[in-house]
Amino acid sequence: MLRLRFSLAGLLALAASATVAQEVVFKDPIGDDNGPGNYVYPTDPVYKPGTFDLTELRVTQTGDKVTFAISVNSDLEDPWAMPAPANFSVQMAFVHIQTGKGGFTKGLPGTNVQFAPDSAWNKVVILSPQPAGRVRSEAKQKAADLLTGIVVPDEVIGKGRTFSGTVNKKDLGDGDITKWGYQVIMQSNEGFPDKDALLETVIIGILERQDERLRMMLTPAMARQIPLAVFAEQLINNMLVSYRANAGLLRALRQFAHGRDHTSFYRKLNKLEMASYQYLVELFLVHRKEIKHPDPQMAVSFALMMLVSALIELILADHDMKNWQAVIPRDGQRLKSELLRSFLRYLGIEQKGG
Repeated sequence: MLRLRFSLAGLLALAASATVAQEVVFKDPIGDDNGPGNYVYPTDPVYKPGTFDLTELRVTQTGDKVTFAISVNSDLEDPWAMPAPANFSVQMAFVHIQTGKGGFTKGLPGTNVQFAPDSAWNKVVILSPQPAGRVRSEAKQKAADLLTGIVVPDEVIGKGRTFSGTVNKKDLGDGDITKWGYQVIMQSNEGFPDKDALLETVIIGILERQDERLRMMLTPAMARQIPLAVFAEQLINNMLVSYRANAGLLRALRQFAHGRDHTSFYRKLNKLEMASYQYLVELFLVHRKEIKHPDPQMAVSFALMMLVSALIELILADHDMKNWQAVIPRDGQRLKSELLRSFLRYLGIEQKGG
C-alpha cells in the first residue's frame, strides 16, 4: 500500500514488489500532495499545482548500473537555470533504500523526517538538479554522520515530467533491487540564489506594500475633495518627514540598487516606483482644470520629478546639508514652504497668502 505524507514536499512510503526481473515500478495516486490534508504549496508562481505530486518511482538495473526515475504530476521547469544537463530546478528527491538489516533512522538535514526502526534505510540516492560536486560537498559538510549511506549520481536529467539519475550498483551494496524496500521524500530544490536575493525580495515587498497603501488610503475620489494647494502641501510635508526619518534606509537602498540596472530586480524596482509615481500624477490631475499649464500632465510629472530630485539631493546625497546651508533653509518649515511654493508656481497656481 502506498502512503503519501508531506514534508515540505512529500514523503512516500513504499513497500517494494517486483514487476520484472531487474526493474521495480511504484505508482502513486494523483492529487495526494497535501500531507495530512492541510499542507499547501508555497505561493511563489514557480510552484505549479502537481509540482511535488509524486506519481511514479521506477528503479531499473542494467548491468552494473542502476537508474532511479521520479515522475510528478506537472511538467518540469527550470526557472532557476540550473547548470546543464539538469533541465529542471524546482524539485529534488531522496530515494531511501533498505538493502538489509540495520541502517539509519535519522533523515538527512532539512528533510525533518525520522524513520521507524523497522523502516531504517541503508542507502539514500539524492536526485538533485544541482551539480553533483555541490551536492556531495553539502552532504560532507552537513551530514557527515550519514555520509556512508549517501549516493549521488554524476548527473540528474529532467525531461517532460520525469527526472532521473544513474549510479553504480556497487555503491548501493549487494542484493537484488527487486527485494529491497524503497521510501521517497519529495522536496523543493534550493536554487542557491544570489547572496542578495533575500534583500532584493524584502525591498520589492516594501515597495509593493507602499503602493498598495497609497492606493487604499488615497483614492481619486478622496483627492477630488481636497483643494489642490492643500493636497500638494500635505504631500510635500509627508515626503519631507518621511525622507528625513528614513534617510539612512533610503540611502542604503539606493546604494544597493546602484549597479543592478541590468537585472530583473532593478526592472521590477523601476516598474513599481513608476507605478506609484504615475498614480500620484493621476491624483493631481483630478484638479486638471486648476492647473495653468498648456500640458497639465507633463506639468505635474515634471513638478513631482523636481520635488523628488530636490529631496534626494538635500537629504540623501548631502545628508547634513553642509554644501547647501548657505543658500537653502535648514529649518524644516521654511524648507517645506519653499518646496511648496516652487511646486505650485510651476503648475501656475497662486498660493494663498503670497
